[in-house]
Amino acid sequence: MIIWLNVPKTCKLRAKMMVSEFMTISNSDNFTYLQEQVDELQSRQAYQEDTIQALNNVIVLQDAKLVELQQQLQYFQTRLKDFIHTKDNDICQKPPHY
Repeated sequence: MIIWLNVPKTCKLRAKMMVSEFMTISNSDNFTYLQEQVDELQSRQAYQEDTIQALNNVIVLQDAKLVELQQQLQYFQTRLKDFIHTKDNDICQKPPHY
């Protein structure tokens, strides 16, 4: 008996089809069939591992860029505050010709 816990319906159907295919194959072909299935699963796993690694590399680059942009934003916010403060002081002072 197979217990299904939080498995999507499409996966359940595929697994049931694979089991029914396996049961219809003669015993001499079972090993070949199983080997093909294992090879396919290993190939899929390798592809998924490569994809995960590529996505991880993108995330690392984006994180570094995000940190850089946050530092630039903080720098420009400080510069803007200093500029506004300086302009406020300039406006309050009378021009030298008065």
